[in-house]
Amino acid sequence: MNVVFARFLGVSIILTGLGGCQGIADTIWMQVSHEPGSLEAPFPTERERYYPSDLAQFGSPDQLLTSDPMALAQALLAVEESESEVPRAGVNIMMVEPVGDSLRVVTFTQTGLMDDSVRAHRYRLEFVPEGDQWRLDWVGQQFSCHAGRGRWSWHADLCS
Repeated sequence: MNVVFARFLGVSIILTGLGGCQGIADTIWMQVSHEPGSLEAPFPTERERYYPSDLAQFGSPDQLLTSDPMALAQALLAVEESESEVPRAGVNIMMVEPVGDSLRVVTFTQTGLMDDSVRAHRYRLEFVPEGDQWRLDWVGQQFSCHAGRGRWSWHADLCS
């Protein structure tokens, strides 16, 4: 089993790769639940269900081109690989999935945040082909809030 644990702002992450991304684990360690309020609920495909991010915050257009969408997503979200074999509290997941020949979607979920408003945070990064590479085309975010700070289920509104 090839699992890569990483740290993002002090939060443990497990990375997995699909669709030919190089150097990333092929396995996910997680318990899936689709109960109401579950943090493992599927990512919606509709952009209007996300809080949109300004692509300019991630760099110039030429910096958003890559042959490996997972690697670029890791760099943009400051995900660092670690050799640790022991998952910590707040395990998070990053995955890439092909959607036909014209789209690669990278999803990243953070849980166990040290934040009094945000219970969990997730990103959806969409890459489109440009020549023989992939260009980051869109980034959206969803939030799950702590009790009294907004909705617990995934949504596009900032937590209060």
